[in-house]
Amino acid sequence: MLLVALVCCGCGQATCDDWVQNGDESDSDCGGSCAPCRSPRACFHDGDCASGRCLPTSHCASESTCGDGIINGRESDVDCGGYCPGCSKGKRCRTDGDCESRSDRCVDGICRDDPCTDRIKNHGETDIDWGGTCRDCATGSSCADDNDCISKSCSGGRCESEKGVLPTFGPTVTRSPVPPPLSGGTLIVLHDGHTAVASDPDRDRVFVADLAQGTLLAAVKLEGGDEPGRLVEDAAGRVHVVLRGGHAIVDLDPKGWTLAARRPVCVAPRGIAFDPAQDRLHVACAGGELVSLPAPGGKLVRVVHLGRDLRDVIVQGALLHVSRLRTGGLLTLDGNGAITGERAPSPFSDPSIRKGATFVAASAWRAVATSDGVAMVHQRGLASAVTPGNHGYGGVEESQNCDGSIVHSAVTVFWPDREPVGAATLPRAVLPIDIAVAPSGKGYVVVAAGNAHNDALPKLFAGSFASQGACEKESSQVDGRPFAQPTGQPIAVAFDGVGRVVVQSREPATLQVLTGSSITVALSDDAREDTGHAIFHANSGSNLACASCHPEGGDDGRTWILAGVGQRRTPALRDGVLARAPLHWAGDQKDLPALLDDVYVSRMGGPILAADRTPAIASWLDRIPPLPQSPPTDPAAVARGATLFRDAQGPACAVCHQGAILTSNAIVDVGTGGPFKVPSLLGVAWRAPFLHDGRAKTLRDRFGLDGGADRHGHTANLGDGQISDLIAYLQTL
Repeated sequence: MLLVALVCCGCGQATCDDWVQNGDESDSDCGGSCAPCRSPRACFHDGDCASGRCLPTSHCASESTCGDGIINGRESDVDCGGYCPGCSKGKRCRTDGDCESRSDRCVDGICRDDPCTDRIKNHGETDIDWGGTCRDCATGSSCADDNDCISKSCSGGRCESEKGVLPTFGPTVTRSPVPPPLSGGTLIVLHDGHTAVASDPDRDRVFVADLAQGTLLAAVKLEGGDEPGRLVEDAAGRVHVVLRGGHAIVDLDPKGWTLAARRPVCVAPRGIAFDPAQDRLHVACAGGELVSLPAPGGKLVRVVHLGRDLRDVIVQGALLHVSRLRTGGLLTLDGNGAITGERAPSPFSDPSIRKGATFVAASAWRAVATSDGVAMVHQRGLASAVTPGNHGYGGVEESQNCDGSIVHSAVTVFWPDREPVGAATLPRAVLPIDIAVAPSGKGYVVVAAGNAHNDALPKLFAGSFASQGACEKESSQVDGRPFAQPTGQPIAVAFDGVGRVVVQSREPATLQVLTGSSITVALSDDAREDTGHAIFHANSGSNLACASCHPEGGDDGRTWILAGVGQRRTPALRDGVLARAPLHWAGDQKDLPALLDDVYVSRMGGPILAADRTPAIASWLDRIPPLPQSPPTDPAAVARGATLFRDAQGPACAVCHQGAILTSNAIVDVGTGGPFKVPSLLGVAWRAPFLHDGRAKTLRDRFGLDGGADRHGHTANLGDGQISDLIAYLQTL
């Protein structure tokens, strides 16, 4: 009590011995005008430390470590490594971070150029950085025998793969404006059974076609960057289209197919549904808003906040169902907008898939109504350890049948009064971005957009809701009626009034009727093929695409277990990823070419990319637009949080999170389990769970002891209100 009184009343006692950080101290009773701090106390600059060195982690280096001519502290060699400067080539190390150059690697405990990443054919390699004692060779690289190859097939001195399974991309091309990431669900057939309306997010158009006549009726031009997405027909025949990039919906008048109105709804609209009982539209927004407005026209009548990551919305009687993209969750709401439950697809295992390993749901690409429930097509991710190398993400040898990839596609059915049931596992169906329920209600068709560039693989997969979690055999018929496989790059699917399968392709832009006599309606001759976009979304050859873990250019919200590495949270790719090199949490990938070589070619089993294709995917990745943030509910709290964030005498967040992308790109130990890259904070509110291993489920959790406490910014003395202000600011970045 006496101590509190002295501190609170400011009764004259010197601040350097009151056990509290105050005045200009950098830590309790040291730094600033007090005695210098010793390691590992906090610091603002070198003068705060007895050692004369304030580390990038804002902690003092030991004064007895970095210049005493002996190995001590956390050094890996004399006066280098650990908290000291990096070691030069030839000196001892424990991790790559102990070495002074980012191009160096810790090989057998010594800093040196890693022979397996030095871009030179040496040390017994059969190709540059492949074969011999290095990684197994990717398809197309040189080999001496079968053991050099990931595929275990060496022919004529080159590693082979199954013909047509690897993607092919054609001539390298980039587009401007950049094509948006795939989202699916951009096609409906109206109640008349023959009029199809298709959103085209690549060309900012909405196309209307007569499927009975095979003719294009209208091409409605929108504003640049509108990125039209989901769409719905109301009782009066009007069509309402979500503008993912335009923060609005547009109403289309069927008389002449003209734009009747453009109505703002939220900054990131995603799903839309029509409620005939109330003649209302319900729009689900990625920012967490569920917006309701009159279908005939007019302003919003209700906004319900449900938390981020909303995707599709389905009306069933008096109930609303809203899906979440990353978790695969399905919310149920009553007529007043109150949540009555949230469910997710059940964990899955099968003895024939990865030896019975468990998979958990993620990435709910599309949810649609069935006759008595909701059908969700989603992905599942491996919950046990993943081998990060030599085709480890594909794992073809790990499964007797079905799909051995660490991610596979599935359909789950939700009923109001029963537990959700996994209807099927879809082998080799990569990026299941859309699903359509057959008129009978018994079957469905799924678009596997990731197979568009793999000649030997189907692009459409049919299944039956009667299946119970088993691997669905690849089929090209639904309800007993065969359909043809589409050409081009399919992105959406529907059934017309007589039960024919209709597919929309993005490149070339067409509508294709695939049942019976095939019909193709050309929508546009404006080419939007982009090599970077294609590589990112293509099945690498091991039933996995970059977008499998990075849906829509973001992340799947998963924390993966990497064998020999530990738990690693999937990083997001938006907001200028190339400026964040070195890449990965450990900073072990010095640049994008190194990452593609290791992850895309080695881990995912993809083809070696031609020299002009790396710049193409770099160009596309760096132009993925950021997700906009919803307006803050308390601007004053945001302003206070911004001040705290930049306060060098307070939390000092901006010491590491600096510059245009809010990262110093340094590799530091902030008390969360080792040295890791300082992540960019742009868009951080979209990226729960947080930290390298996902230990912080919320932003508030990050400020607890598990978040590194005072080693991770000077936050231990912040009150709840100050932390709330910081969080309010972070949610606007």
